[in-house]
Amino acid sequence: MKGIVTAVALTLLAGCQTKQNTTPIFTKIHTVSIHVKDHAVHDAVYRFLKDDLQLPVEYTPVTLGERKYAGLWAGNLRLEPCGPYSNLTYATPDFTAMFYGITFEAYESSDRSAAQLDQRRIRHEAPDAYLIISDPGLCGQNLVVSIMDNPDRDKEQAKHEALTSQLRANQGGPLGVQYVEEIQVGYTDKQDLDKWKTFMAPAGQRGRYRWQPDHGPVLRLVKSDLKEIKAVVFKVARLESAVRYLKTRNMLVDKTQNGVEVKTPDSWDFTIALQE
Repeated sequence: MKGIVTAVALTLLAGCQTKQNTTPIFTKIHTVSIHVKDHAVHDAVYRFLKDDLQLPVEYTPVTLGERKYAGLWAGNLRLEPCGPYSNLTYATPDFTAMFYGITFEAYESSDRSAAQLDQRRIRHEAPDAYLIISDPGLCGQNLVVSIMDNPDRDKEQAKHEALTSQLRANQGGPLGVQYVEEIQVGYTDKQDLDKWKTFMAPAGQRGRYRWQPDHGPVLRLVKSDLKEIKAVVFKVARLESAVRYLKTRNMLVDKTQNGVEVKTPDSWDFTIALQE
């Protein structure tokens, strides 16, 4: 009898958890940030994204306090070089530039997202314009995860559609960039993996370690020694044409399983890949 009662209780608990996780925490990945060591590196990363990859500029470089920021549109999300952040401690302290932050757009508001995080037992700081995740299963080392309020999302969407049209009119630049297909994120153990599964629900799962939100790129988890963004993968119109361009600029690193890797300066700790 006791075993039956326990089984029923576990079933009810599982059902309750499933019901709780049917409300999304976020709508999409809004921004991937690139942290830089200093302003000179910021300018170099900005030029690389603007001139070499020919991504449309969402906003030009601006300096606020010690930090410099810029935004470039990658077809379905913003790439944002920013820094330096003297208040942060990194697992790779001697880095020059690296992918560091993933900012999700709140499903309704940061307050509602915070309530969902509480239900799922995911630690976070007090909600504000940005809701910072503090759960060690999701972030730390070389990765920060946050959720942003976006009360002007309709206005911003119109701007992003115009930037996407600009990208298409330019045929995606010399690489034929269409949008970001996938963000690869490093996880260190099973606890991290379980926490990401809880956070991503109810986004559709495409394979064991890949999730596809309703909007934007796939998030793929990759086993790693560090919590970090392993790669940003672009979808291109024709991989063969992109490879020819990369070869002429000495920017081709190597072929990957489904595409190629773009060469960035040796001192930069981030990977950009292309696939058709």
